[in-house]
Amino acid sequence: MEKTRQELFELVWSMPMTKLSKQFELSDVGLRKICIKNQIPLPPRGHWIRKQFGKEDPTPDLPKRNFNPTIKLNDEYKIQFNREISEAKKVAKQLALNPPTTTLRKPDQLNHERCITAYEEVKEFILSMEAKQSIVKFSSIKDKPPSFPPTNIFSLAYFRSSKEGFPLYATARNAIRAIC
Repeated sequence: MEKTRQELFELVWSMPMTKLSKQFELSDVGLRKICIKNQIPLPPRGHWIRKQFGKEDPTPDLPKRNFNPTIKLNDEYKIQFNREISEAKKVAKQLALNPPTTTLRKPDQLNHERCITAYEEVKEFILSMEAKQSIVKFSSIKDKPPSFPPTNIFSLAYFRSSKEGFPLYATARNAIRAIC
């Protein structure tokens, strides 16, 4: 979109910068910078409030009236790009406010050979840990949230998978979650 310097001057003094900038699909700061660059005087702060109450500031003269180039405000490519960015931000904000829910597969739903091998290794690791101490069973703590400081051996001991399984180094609970 193109405007002459004189046309832009008249528009700037006819309505607030925030409303005018929306017509050009620019930010008010961006439009203000264009005006300053082209030596277009801007309404002072509070001008539009004073105008509502009948105490309007006088409109100054445009300096260098004979200097009247065409000002390119925004082209179609930039307008489309700004719209796409705006839509992407809206989608990202919506996803942040309402994250998608994920469901873990059950161990019997695993179909990749390395995942199955790693799951079998985790089960062996859990059985060996239960054999070392007979107080706490993994099945009694697996669905409870982790506590700090760790209170059981399953929160302290780390599982490391073999080269045949899915590469993992984590606690038993986190290893099962990663595999599923």
